[in-house]
Amino acid sequence: MVDVSVEVNNQRKRLRVPLGAKTQKVVKAIVQELGLPEKAPDGSPAEYVVDHIPQSNPEQRTRLHGSTTLEEAGVQEDDTLHATTYARAGAIPRERHVAKLRLDYEEMKGLQQRDQRVNFEAEGDPPFKYRLTFHCRGLAPGEEGPVWRDSHECEVVLGTDYPVEPPQITWQTPLFHPNVKDSAVCLGGVTERPFPSFGGMVYICEMLLDMVQCRNYELHGVLNPEAGQWYAENQQFLVEHGGVRYQTAQEAVRSQRTPEPDDLEVEFRDVATGPRGPRA
Repeated sequence: MVDVSVEVNNQRKRLRVPLGAKTQKVVKAIVQELGLPEKAPDGSPAEYVVDHIPQSNPEQRTRLHGSTTLEEAGVQEDDTLHATTYARAGAIPRERHVAKLRLDYEEMKGLQQRDQRVNFEAEGDPPFKYRLTFHCRGLAPGEEGPVWRDSHECEVVLGTDYPVEPPQITWQTPLFHPNVKDSAVCLGGVTERPFPSFGGMVYICEMLLDMVQCRNYELHGVLNPEAGQWYAENQQFLVEHGGVRYQTAQEAVRSQRTPEPDDLEVEFRDVATGPRGPRA
């Protein structure tokens, strides 16, 4: 057994779980314990991903595959498992729109406090426009192929139909990504159905952060063919530098549905959620 912290949006728990448990089984236990949605708005199974954050190096994050056990992933006592929803990259009552903007702003402040890779400036009262800055390594286009860049910026505008409609996103710095071309970004399924009400700005921010770090990309119907071909031909390079191998949506769902014994002995405990120290 191992005792770890679990983070989902602004919720934190302590979890005692067998090291031999597979990630997909741990995700199921987390979803049930925290009452997270098991269905997306269109009725399809909600997808969740988990990052492993070692206590010894909080800036290091590794995306765990559903069939990988915690022991195989190197999870140790007091490490953190950060879970989040996953998506491949009409007028509403004003009071609902304003309430969602205020909630998003509070949740974004919480995200910025707990994740030093994320910074933002907000405009409006309540905020409807965000300038996001991601402090992490990502690929940018270069003269002879992609090059590393350590800071990335994009603008997110929450329109008057938000949260029914997704935000408008404009990339401000160059990003070498199959689903980003110049300043445009393709959000795939996120724009093809009502925007997930359980996600909001934190959901979209973490998705964009995953895109920067080569952890979220689609290789079918790409917006940037050059980047799409490079990603397809350099899968091992991506994995060795913190990215993930490509999986189709169907493969991702199948990996979560692999039959597992129902008897996973886990123990959740509440933890204090006081503010962390000052940002570096």
